[in-house]
Amino acid sequence: DLYIPLPTARHASRPRRLRNVELIAGLLLLMLSGCANFILLKVLFAAYGESAAFFVSQGINVIYCVYGGLIVYPRLLPSGVGDALSRGFGLEPITPRMRTWPHLRAFVVMGVLDCFGTFLTAMGAVYTPGQFQTLLNQSLIPATMAASALFLHERYSTGQLGAAALLVSGAVISVVPSLLPSHHAVYANDEAAS
Repeated sequence: DLYIPLPTARHASRPRRLRNVELIAGLLLLMLSGCANFILLKVLFAAYGESAAFFVSQGINVIYCVYGGLIVYPRLLPSGVGDALSRGFGLEPITPRMRTWPHLRAFVVMGVLDCFGTFLTAMGAVYTPGQFQTLLNQSLIPATMAASALFLHERYSTGQLGAAALLVSGAVISVVPSLLPSHHAVYANDEAAS
């Protein structure tokens, strides 16, 4: 049972809308950091190998905790400072009820599942080419949507389903050339046969 705070009269102000320039800059930064993340992840797993995959996956989870902490911990500051920071970012303040165990339990479960996912990614990344890792990562989107529809009875719009299909089809199309025999291999086989 996840608590979502409803706006009260005190916090009823609408969040600030992003300008087009801010939105485009944010999207470009997200795209660049996502590309760098996938490349560095593959290089890191290839460099450390299977024997250190557990170390690498735990290091990645620690970095996620640091990044998350940089966003959340300032919002927990006392004397109204955290609430002012939250409102400054257009977010609802963190209430004492949000800090109770029933709410934290859901995040602990999500963290453990994410940790398992990162560890299993690390174990297979050593032997999986980079383009296939992208395909596997992109397949998580429709898999998550299917699990949400099955277990949470979530419904998705045609646009959302189309966007998920577009993501996966783009990843599949980028992998197809590596599945086809190369021109050099076909030419070498033809020469060997003659």
